[in-house]
Amino acid sequence: MSLYYLLCALTVITLGTFVVNLGLAIHQATKENNPIGFWNWIDSYHRVPLRLRRWFYVFLLGINSPFLSAIDYRVTVLSKGKAVLTMKTVRKNSNLYGTVHAGAMVTFAETTGALALFSTFKPMDRALATNINIQYFKKASGMLTATSVVPEIKDFTIKDLNTEVLVTNEQMETVAKMIVTFRVDYRSVKTE
Repeated sequence: MSLYYLLCALTVITLGTFVVNLGLAIHQATKENNPIGFWNWIDSYHRVPLRLRRWFYVFLLGINSPFLSAIDYRVTVLSKGKAVLTMKTVRKNSNLYGTVHAGAMVTFAETTGALALFSTFKPMDRALATNINIQYFKKASGMLTATSVVPEIKDFTIKDLNTEVLVTNEQMETVAKMIVTFRVDYRSVKTE
């Protein structure tokens, strides 16, 4: 009987620790612009299933930027300068023809480019999209993958940066290509 109470106590302590850390992460998500920090923090909980960790990361992004909750996507890769996201065609993001709505595609691709760019930033740096140019090549349906790779930023005098995002379908065919121009504010770089 005492082993039962010990296991219950350990479960409560573990859940309590996770809830406290969850609260701290949500607080940080609303204050900081550090996508890789959150990604690494969530990935450190190996006892939590991978799918749940990916869902939770998207949930935190939605707290930071509520519009991102409008589409259903998952972050599959996030490293310095690279982001890969997936999105399944569902009723929520479809048009009347059963393919991905153009607005959902723009949001999906812009989010991918922004995460790739923000992953190169220091926490104080900021960027806003000022121009979006997207080309659609095929009907988009099924599981879509968006990929963006941003080179390391070495010249901090450049204020407008372009990120390219390729969206492919399950057959690895390019369905859309998007170039997003971001106006960048390097707050972490001291100006003299």
